[in-house]
Formats: sequence, structure tokens, C-alpha cells
Amino acid sequence: MSLFHYIASNNPLPLGETGGRKSALDKSGRMPTKAFHFLSNESSYVHFPGDYPSSICEDEIEVYETIEDAAGIMIYDLHQGYDTIRKHFKQPYVYGIAPNWGSFHFNLEVKELFPEDYRASVKCVTVLFDLMKKIGDDQAVFELYSCWIGEETQERNPELDTFIRLSIFTLGDQFELKERQYISLVK
Repeated sequence: MSLFHYIASNNPLPLGETGGRKSALDKSGRMPTKAFHFLSNESSYVHFPGDYPSSICEDEIEVYETIEDAAGIMIYDLHQGYDTIRKHFKQPYVYGIAPNWGSFHFNLEVKELFPEDYRASVKCVTVLFDLMKKIGDDQAVFELYSCWIGEETQERNPELDTFIRLSIFTLGDQFELKERQYISLVK
């Protein structure tokens, strides 16, 4: 099972990926991406199942200096099968949101054991919060909610409900979008 994350807003949000920073050596773009290469680790090629490295062309490989450079977020429209998730939100615009090359969870243990993953996850959360600070006017309202796939109809856990004022929020050494947690955010 997968933990899915959702965002709602009183303003439309831009769809797609944001936050990633490709290397100057990147030549991708003309063809669909089939692999990723991280220059910080020469053996760090990630390719999709079924695509063998010998059959992948240079313009099908996205190149990043580090995993942190690749990290960011993806905002996507929800198809009709996800209408049930809308019951958790008050705002009219509801989207799926996913971290790229990181997660929406990090702590000091991850920082110590997996420093590159920690930095990528911090970047994913930072990109998310920076986007919310930038979008809309001073009256902009956002909501975040996370749940396991298939559990969209379950009630949220009110003990985890959180309110964040973006204008004074600072990200610490740990953060997590928890299962069935609802977060209301205002500027």
C-alpha cells in the first residue's frame, strides 16, 4: 500500500513538477525520460523496468548533480476515482501531491543514517511550503491531508489536526505528513 498526499486551495494550483534542478550536462528533453543519472555517485543510474541501459539514448536520461538537485514536488489533477477524498477538504481546488526523489517525512535519524535522502526530503517539504507562500494573495488558504490508498473514506484523526500560519512557520530538523492528518495553512 502507498501513502498518498493531497493538497487543497482556494486558488487553482500549477500542475506538474517543480523544484528539480538539472545538471548543465543534461541533454534530455526531446524524448520521454527512461533513466536518471546522479553525478554525485557515478554508479547511480536509475532506469525504468523493461528499459535496459544499453537501449537508452542520451536524450532519454535526465542528469542531476545530486539526488537533492532532483528533489521537488509533483502536483497532479485527481481523476474521478478519487472524488471520495474531497470530503476531507473545505477548499474547492483539490489535487494530488507527491514528493520527487525524497519524501514528506524526515527526522534526525534519517539525517544521520541517510544524509542525502534527508537533504532531498527537506527540499521536497521546503518546495511545498515555498509554493504555498508564493501562490495567491494574503487570503490564500491551503489544506493538506494524507491517507493510505483505498482508505480515502475513513475519517481523519482529529488528534493530529494542525494549524500552520505560513508567515511565521519555520521548518525544523524533523517533519512528517502523517497518515490521516489534516493540516490547515494560511498566509
